Amino acid sequence: MKKKKKKAIKVKVKRAKVKPLSLVTIDNGLSIPSIKLKCVGVHKIQDKMTCDRLYFWRWVLNLQPSRVNLNFWFGSLVHLGIELLCASEPFSIISKALDEESKRLLVPYTLDARNSEEVKVQLSIAKLILKVYNELNPCIFKGYTVRATEVRYKRRLELSPVDLIGTLDLVLEKTRQLSLSEHKTATRITQEYFTRLKFDKQINSYAIGAAQEFGKMPKNCLYNVFRKPSISRKQTETTDAFLTRFEDDLHARPKFYFLQENIPFGKRSVYAVLQDIEWAVFDLYSKYSFLNVDKLLNPFNWSRNDRACFNYGVCPYFLLCKNCHNYDLYLRYYMMRDIRHEEELEELSKKRIVSAIHRRKKLQGTYKLKKGKRKR
Repeated sequence: MKKKKKKAIKVKVKRAKVKPLSLVTIDNGLSIPSIKLKCVGVHKIQDKMTCDRLYFWRWVLNLQPSRVNLNFWFGSLVHLGIELLCASEPFSIISKALDEESKRLLVPYTLDARNSEEVKVQLSIAKLILKVYNELNPCIFKGYTVRATEVRYKRRLELSPVDLIGTLDLVLEKTRQLSLSEHKTATRITQEYFTRLKFDKQINSYAIGAAQEFGKMPKNCLYNVFRKPSISRKQTETTDAFLTRFEDDLHARPKFYFLQENIPFGKRSVYAVLQDIEWAVFDLYSKYSFLNVDKLLNPFNWSRNDRACFNYGVCPYFLLCKNCHNYDLYLRYYMMRDIRHEEELEELSKKRIVSAIHRRKKLQGTYKLKKGKRKR
């Protein structure tokens, strides 16, 4: 008897279709997607290496969560305080500057009663950390001369016609050798925290930028880490009582809360990081150049890295990825990301450039720092 041939089972695979949006409506405004790649900073590169889909939400659609990121807000305040300490400003001026900077950073966000109370407490904590740090280290960079502050750099990459841009917060000099300074806030510091800095994209790109602007490679980076409170507030404890207890803990354990590591720069390690940046940007630029606008604005054409979904708690764009087929329904929880660099404004229309610059000038604080002159 002849055996009956089995019918082949046909499986149809449907490609997920998402209607591309040239202009995304958010909060009665328009978010203009970035469909060209002209420049990259360390944040763009780190996001791309973390997850392509994360890069898409943040740097292509230019979205940021409507809920304020208190960790970023806190770090920005401490960063400004250190900059003012380096300028030898009295603490009364620093305290006032932090208040103004806090208001400026919180302008785009709507705070409920709970977040408003948390902001007040965290602002007081930031001031306490800077106050005690200044008392214990009246001369922050002993033996060093401040060469320049807020130095912007731009370097054209070799593998793609894209500029690597950034800002050097503080450039120091000692015995005719350059040093950089970096300040971070952290809650937990593991054993690998300082070890992995050898190939950190941020500080190594700063070394590349310093060599571009000053004509020589910096010797090292003074990497300072400020820990957040390791003690928690008791249920029956008032805010003033908690702050007093935290100030006592800062004085009792300064080595726990204030850490400094000297990160040397080696030509080979800096070159290796530069190659990582070159190929990461080349991969990005190829996607921008190869895909048309409709495909570029389709989130399914940007691969996810599921291991990064719960980094630092949860990805701020997890809601969009979870509902990716109908992601436009959840855009009300997001708003337009502020453009960080003037070069990025060239990607947008002239009308958008004027409005962005006007908004930035309007939100500037009343205090001004004396900028150091760059010497080539």
